[in-house]
Amino acid sequence: MYLHVFPVAVSFIALASTAVAAGAQRPLICYWESWSRYRVAPYTGSVENIPIHLCTHLIYAFAGLDENTWKVKSLEPYWDLDLGGFNQLVALKQKNPKLKVSFAVGGWNEGATKYSDLVSDPNRIKIFVDSVMQWITTFGFDGLDLDWEYPADAARGGKSQDKANLIVLLRALRQALGEKLLTIATCIPVEKIAAGYDVPQMVKYVDFIHVMAYDLRGSWDNVIGNHVSLYPSANDRGLYSKLTVEQGMQNWLDAGAPREKLIMGLAFYGRSFKLADPSNKLQGALSGGSGTSGPVSQQDGTLFYFEICKKLREGWTRVFDDDTKTPRAFSGDQWVGYDDTEGIRHKIELLDRKKYAGVMIWAIDLDDASNSCGKGNYPLATATFEALRGENSEENEIDVGTRSSSGPTGWSTVSESDQKRTTESDQRRTTETNTRREVVTESGPIVDCSSGEGFLPHPTHCSMFIRCVSRKPVEMTCPTGLIFDASVSVCNWPVDVDPKLPKGCPDANP
Repeated sequence: MYLHVFPVAVSFIALASTAVAAGAQRPLICYWESWSRYRVAPYTGSVENIPIHLCTHLIYAFAGLDENTWKVKSLEPYWDLDLGGFNQLVALKQKNPKLKVSFAVGGWNEGATKYSDLVSDPNRIKIFVDSVMQWITTFGFDGLDLDWEYPADAARGGKSQDKANLIVLLRALRQALGEKLLTIATCIPVEKIAAGYDVPQMVKYVDFIHVMAYDLRGSWDNVIGNHVSLYPSANDRGLYSKLTVEQGMQNWLDAGAPREKLIMGLAFYGRSFKLADPSNKLQGALSGGSGTSGPVSQQDGTLFYFEICKKLREGWTRVFDDDTKTPRAFSGDQWVGYDDTEGIRHKIELLDRKKYAGVMIWAIDLDDASNSCGKGNYPLATATFEALRGENSEENEIDVGTRSSSGPTGWSTVSESDQKRTTESDQRRTTETNTRREVVTESGPIVDCSSGEGFLPHPTHCSMFIRCVSRKPVEMTCPTGLIFDASVSVCNWPVDVDPKLPKGCPDANP
């Protein structure tokens, strides 16, 4: 969720191509999780279903960094390249010529160490920048989104020098990318901002700062709370009273970021808890641990919006918290904090009042795309679009060609807990691969693909699987540490597969 960075040379090129003209829609930036294609119907993601009439920008998540060559690399080359996935995404501009399509490099699962190593060497930076330009030239992307989580984060392998070295990277990217779109996804803890981002320098090179204003609470806390609380609850105590979307955006203003470059992140998923006391469902009550995983999210403590709205139809109770301006839902000892159309409207009101540039969504594929809950297709994205359009006025127009070099106005002293990317577990369960080959033995194909397309278990290796393509078996490999889970046709952690560790799995790496 998460992402991104990008630049204008010392001459500060004006980015007229990405300006929002008077009367136009303010930025509504949609991240699309490529691994959503592996979800079961009707929740299967597809390029064709992305609501490009709502999104002004579309960002593909994720590409990675090859730490052997220091080039951008595809994390799923079969779909991205062989099946023309990138071309399919860029081709959406034929339907909406105003749409900007970028690709994001990084994400939580990519870690931070390799990015720290990248920026420590000018030669590596040049190789990386050249590879970015090759992708943009080859596939026709409109820009790059950098998701390094996070510079100078010692707990994830970062170094103190990352703060200065990041600026070197951004400057090189801007010089190469010229008028192409350059964005960066960031966290909101004030101590991480101070340690990893030279904000007055950074804003010279980036077009937008995508503030991941979510995951402010979660099952890692000992009390329950909505991870997208706009304002504090009357029950919040101590540091929890500062863990809000409003404060997170303010942290970036205080660090010197111009408001016309700040993009507020919206989460189309919830963080869930098990209640320690089912009779106390208020924010700030004691947590009993992670909430039960959903059938699609498959991660304890996380529910996608389309799973939450289905639970509401099944009898869960929804309450809107007037303090935090967010909804919560519960049943028995299960509790989830999330956002819905009412909560989003309050966030857009804050955005209008503070004159922030726009919003980004993590992630568009977590909305109810199929109208399974009866509120229309993409109800959250539609509500966001309508709220932005309804409040749009000439005085709120954003022109990213106007670059600000304003300095910091002071540092906030709020200390916030660490963040984790929204669907980390969902991503690592996907069938992302680096290798594939058609498998045929002397006696014929290794498996029978005569029934058509699909995914099948590998007959001898649990960490591999067979994808039937045009009725031919193609051998594919799960990400390191995962094994193929035939029950849901994805790569999964061995402990989550039933049986827990399949018999005859010597190649699994639990």
